[in-house]
Amino acid sequence: MRLPATEAKAGMGMSESKVIVSPGELYVVGRILNAKYIDYAYVAAVQDIGASFELFEKETTDKLVLMGILEGDFSGSVTPKAETVGLFTPVFFGTVETTLDICTIKEPTKIDTYKFHFFDDQITKVTGASEGLLEMESIGSADLAKVVDDLSSGLKSTDDAVEFSKESVSRFIVAKSTHVGESSLVATFMECNDRMYKEDAAGNVILLSAEDFKAEISQILTGVK
Repeated sequence: MRLPATEAKAGMGMSESKVIVSPGELYVVGRILNAKYIDYAYVAAVQDIGASFELFEKETTDKLVLMGILEGDFSGSVTPKAETVGLFTPVFFGTVETTLDICTIKEPTKIDTYKFHFFDDQITKVTGASEGLLEMESIGSADLAKVVDDLSSGLKSTDDAVEFSKESVSRFIVAKSTHVGESSLVATFMECNDRMYKEDAAGNVILLSAEDFKAEISQILTGVK
């Protein structure tokens, strides 16, 4: 799983709505919360634990306490803080998750990935940070709507459309919606000359208006589709 780089440092803890953790730390939080589900992309990113899982788990748990994500007592027991539960519940117990991959064609090619986890009215957004860390943030529906607005910003009218050319594609956008244990949907869009296109099931390239593109990708990213 490739994720965009943002500024962060190892060992950073938790704010009211945001936390930066390693995939291994995320995995341990999931065990402590008795996670029902965890995206395989996070598990696959966990570094080699080595021979002693117990030592890895203890050292990671101690670090999570120091980071303020968990709290412990003198008996050695740890419990998640309330903020931890609110932030991680969509990741470990949500029934819907969506993914947005944006490939911008330039030198060098840039690939950004964003994941959104849903549980009731809670949304947790996951992006990448430096050194393989994950930035997890609680967002609202308005924040997700802004992501959609930004994707469609600058698209021109379809009335004066020019001929589509794969050589002129400047951006590929892949949106995926997964209803855990039920179904998933993937749609690929291509931006060419400031207009958005997609391929139908037969492989035909279809021109979309900015409004149609915005409506379709919004339905996917919010888990409606």
